[in-house]
Amino acid sequence: MTKKCSKCNQELSVNPCTSCYRFYCYDCFPQHMCSKEDDTPDRFKTRNTGGMNKGEESAEKYFKQFRGLTYYKYGFDLLNENLNVEQFMTIPQFVRCTPDYVTVYNGEFTFIEVKGCGKELKIKLTDFVEYGKWANIANFKLLVANKDDIYILKYEELLNYLSVEGNKFGRYKDNSKLYFEIPLENIQKFKK
Repeated sequence: MTKKCSKCNQELSVNPCTSCYRFYCYDCFPQHMCSKEDDTPDRFKTRNTGGMNKGEESAEKYFKQFRGLTYYKYGFDLLNENLNVEQFMTIPQFVRCTPDYVTVYNGEFTFIEVKGCGKELKIKLTDFVEYGKWANIANFKLLVANKDDIYILKYEELLNYLSVEGNKFGRYKDNSKLYFEIPLENIQKFKK
């Protein structure tokens, strides 16, 4: 079947995206990121307008509540980096999973990974494995932000939760990656 790319209008012969059923050429598809929740192209950029994603905005607001806490932006920021998705994917997984922030508070250094979410937290299995490597270097915490609340879990607490609770899994339609799905109601004890 010959179609035209939904982004650049180039003629092509490919199958549609399995999530939104639109057609994209090989040049445009890496920038096309859709999911069952939001099937528009460039989903990442549109949900993170303004140069900082909403989870990071919530994290920085939370950090500012603590006198004496120093925080630094540490990991990649695809919104402000001079990398497209295809180039980013050539970087080793461990480096791509560099935590978003480093903090120093009361003499303790910590890596902080920020995850924004709705009612459920989704963590890619591949990312979770890399977080374990970061946790072997220094303290590692996951800061989960939804529109109303902040949850903070040490890596060890997340590992314990995932090994004890009956876990629900899913698979992203745009990249086929497996993820853990954690309802926020199950992690209420980590709410701040």
